[in-house]
Amino acid sequence: MSVSNAKKQIIVRQPEDAPRTMSSVASMFAEAKALGFRSTLVLHEDSPENGQILARRQHDVRASLRTLDLSVKALTSGYRFADELAQAKIAAIHRAVQCLEREVALLSAVLQAE
Repeated sequence: MSVSNAKKQIIVRQPEDAPRTMSSVASMFAEAKALGFRSTLVLHEDSPENGQILARRQHDVRASLRTLDLSVKALTSGYRFADELAQAKIAAIHRAVQCLEREVALLSAVLQAE
């Protein structure tokens, strides 16, 4: 996965955090609050490049989960990373963990208490 994903990503927790040109954000927050919801809005540029970055991130997260799932299955079946492919497999697991760490950082920022 590429380093730091979507360009100009903005996390909006309060209407005043939104770009000034987005006047409808305040009403969306007010409506959500009236219905008993808390709102968090994640904005990012709508461009073909950003679309590709987001699609790649989704692919990488799914691939990381598959890698970790296969690793757990291998370990529970007795595999001990002692063959000639062990280093490559360990490196793949490390990349999967790094990918998920980046996505968890973003998710944590979105879910952070106000």
